[in-house]
Amino acid sequence: MLAIRLLPLATCVLIALTAAAQELSIGLHAGPTFGRGVYGDPDIDELSEPIAGYVLGVPFELAPEGPLSFQADVNLVQRGQRSTLRFGGLIFTDVQWVTRITYLETNLLAKAGLEAGDLSVAVVAGPSVAYALAGKTVQGDVSERIDWNRDDALRRADIGLAVGAQGSLSLGPGRALLDLRYRLGSSNLNGDDDPDAVSIRSRALEVRLGYLIPLR
Repeated sequence: MLAIRLLPLATCVLIALTAAAQELSIGLHAGPTFGRGVYGDPDIDELSEPIAGYVLGVPFELAPEGPLSFQADVNLVQRGQRSTLRFGGLIFTDVQWVTRITYLETNLLAKAGLEAGDLSVAVVAGPSVAYALAGKTVQGDVSERIDWNRDDALRRADIGLAVGAQGSLSLGPGRALLDLRYRLGSSNLNGDDDPDAVSIRSRALEVRLGYLIPLR
């Protein structure tokens, strides 16, 4: 899997940045996510709606000499979507199903911003690699776990780009963080190898509240 192959590379980059860092901080962050699937067919895409999930993770901030700093984080993330299909007839019937997937995700973000006393603001951007640990679909009262071994199942690896803004405020021994990100998945999650199969790519708006404590 490409996502698994990228993890050693991300680890090497993280070690190199840590060695060069003048300041290393570690913390915790958590918050809601609002994700959906984007389909290659506009008619199907109209059926996809955002659904709330969560993110819980451990961020590391690395500050080498210079204007840029870096943040790497490891997260447990839940994303998914809600879809509604309307069947016509004498009476219209709406059938709604919900997909929720829990990922192990890592991000490596470059940060550039301004400081004014205890307050700082920055823009962030960088690659994001996620691997699905578990998932399920719910239709009414019926819940079914996603079988990743099926030939037509969703793909587990989801590689994308995270962009956003971050504000921090000095508080006690560390800094409080407010992080707003938008994640654009570039991987086609549709596991159907049929060339005519509709592509599926993830999109998510994520909000994180966190706290960082310097280690050196």
